Amino acid sequence: EIAALIGSASQTAHPDHSLLATSPARLRRIGGCCVLCASAFLALWYTHTPDGGNMTQPRVSAAAVVTLIDPGSSGAEHRIAGDDCEDRWYNMACDPRDDCHTCGDRFTYLHDEKGLSWEAARKQVAEHLPNQCKTQRYNLACKGSECFSCGDRIRWMTTHGNKNNKEAHMAVGSDFSDSCGACAADACAHDWDRRACNWNQTSKKMHCSPCGERITYLEKKWKIKRDQAKILVGGEFPHECGGCAPPVGPEGDYQEVWIDQFDDSSGKVDTEKWRHVHLGNGFGNEEKQYYTPRQVNSWVEDGKLKIRAKRETYQSMSYTSAKLESKKSFLYGRFSARVNLAKCLSKGTWPAVWMLPDGETRDGTGHYGPWPSSGEMDLMEHVGFDAGNMFATAHTKEFYFKIGTQIGKTKYVDPNTWHTFWLDWRPDMLNFGVDNESFLVFRRMSETNKNFWPFDKPFYIILNLAVGGSWAGYHGIDAGSFDGDGQVMEVDWVKVEQKAWQQASTTPSPTSTTAARPAPPAPNKAGCYFWSPAKSAVAECGGPFTDWTRDAWGEKHKESGESKAKCLARKDGHDAHCKIKSTWIFVAESSALQPGCYYKQPSKSAECGGPFPDWNRDMWGETNKGSAASESKCLARKKPHDMHCDTDTTWKFVTGGGSSMQPGCYYKQPSKTVECGGPFPDWNRDIWGEKNREAGAGESK
Repeated sequence: EIAALIGSASQTAHPDHSLLATSPARLRRIGGCCVLCASAFLALWYTHTPDGGNMTQPRVSAAAVVTLIDPGSSGAEHRIAGDDCEDRWYNMACDPRDDCHTCGDRFTYLHDEKGLSWEAARKQVAEHLPNQCKTQRYNLACKGSECFSCGDRIRWMTTHGNKNNKEAHMAVGSDFSDSCGACAADACAHDWDRRACNWNQTSKKMHCSPCGERITYLEKKWKIKRDQAKILVGGEFPHECGGCAPPVGPEGDYQEVWIDQFDDSSGKVDTEKWRHVHLGNGFGNEEKQYYTPRQVNSWVEDGKLKIRAKRETYQSMSYTSAKLESKKSFLYGRFSARVNLAKCLSKGTWPAVWMLPDGETRDGTGHYGPWPSSGEMDLMEHVGFDAGNMFATAHTKEFYFKIGTQIGKTKYVDPNTWHTFWLDWRPDMLNFGVDNESFLVFRRMSETNKNFWPFDKPFYIILNLAVGGSWAGYHGIDAGSFDGDGQVMEVDWVKVEQKAWQQASTTPSPTSTTAARPAPPAPNKAGCYFWSPAKSAVAECGGPFTDWTRDAWGEKHKESGESKAKCLARKDGHDAHCKIKSTWIFVAESSALQPGCYYKQPSKSAECGGPFPDWNRDMWGETNKGSAASESKCLARKKPHDMHCDTDTTWKFVTGGGSSMQPGCYYKQPSKTVECGGPFPDWNRDIWGEKNREAGAGESK
């Protein structure tokens, strides 16, 4: 009874979740026939806590009480072996048989409902779900008759023993090597209290926090697992918190697939490889330059590309510069550029080597929506007022600078010499570096949530030199330094290397947990879908499935199709049974439909076909009767349609501007034209008009 009480109370009492969180009075109330146990427990509490049993700092573990009840147990029979000493109580552990629960909830269930001791419960869960719940932290570490968990002993040393986190782990791991040996070698524990600093673009200040605080903060903010938070922090701060992230692994076996060494004797930029941006609208950052294709702003000389920003009035802007975009886009690989910034270090300069998702508008809008939803990768950014600090950053919808959550890191190098900035982009990782050193690793947090990881579509390369703006102009612009020769960014070469599987984009990455091949276009009907480019070794599973395949079995047995959660929960069970890696997606009914008039037809019609269990678009009615013009016209189609087809249907009208359409300017065109193509029965985006600023900026335009 005491152990059960301790277990229920401990869930919110303490990070180690094996400490007592109750009072002597409450324990005495459950005394009765258990009075001997209660008295023994209280004696142990007062004997073994250095603060004389102070109730505000309870120190006795549930394990100790269990040991009193069963004096013959030292926990050895339930000892967990391994090389992990992390707290895994809150880790989410998913099992296809019983859905997802935290390790702590699983421990508690086996103890409370199945009658297992705490040690037996933890042992059973760790063996069944080793990747999520296996740790030595909860092993009993006994000295004579005193038994406490490894975690309890570490925590006591940090709060009462005047030891930091690393020293406590080392001491407990050394003193109790059989039970807690992994704690001495826990690299993340050694980095837990080390301070990691980064520049906050929102506050314009350097922000410093211990690695452990950063990990805990990300766990709570994003509701992610401890392992995921450790990977993010360890990757963002490899020198301070690198022990918390797994090693990157070798790049190796790259082949050069694209390069520009800027050796054209004509002095002109190679227009077969690059396009010039001719625009100056602030670019969302209040930048002061107008980008031009003129040779005065970008040219080739002595085997180097020169990009010059200079002060002059042009198209109502006060400065001109150049921005080059690679005409070719790439999916995965190693991207590098050798750059010298010695001649563009004045206040107000903002040179960059970066990448954006390819798309029709090339304005940051990609497969997953407008910036930052489709991602951005910055190999190098530098601002003149902070000379030498090079910034590498990854932006997504959940991680970007305007909300202060961007994944980024600075690295100081001598700005007066040449440096090679590079990015190793894999399906599950972005590794940024300069010269021979990696200084930022961002690992994929989710295989399905593109708000966290949109980096599975082709990106193109950008070289530019901006002037001023909300960041580079924060301390003003040294306007005079842009006169005469101006400020010049120099680039020796830009190179793209890929492995064979990246060039083909058809085979999985050796280091990835999912297929490297880009996902096919999303299905246009509601339901639960999966795809996998490989064939399953299990005969009944078949494959490969190179297009989205509906999970007919799961929907039939009501295990998927009803919700995104149920659909995605099917993945683990399916992959385990079929011994294969697959990608799953849930398409909601509302988001699957473009604006128009639709109907469902449960039975087959001799003349009109069917059945149509999903929404079927009334193409004939829209073309001949204008059924998409209004809800009344759409619904009025039901009666004549049903009479003609001798069937019974359900009709639905979907309005424009729904979640399936990106913000912009659209038109429909019922007929074909020689020059402009068509017909366009669905809404067609006015890309040309938006690009040339004749549409998209407002309803009137």
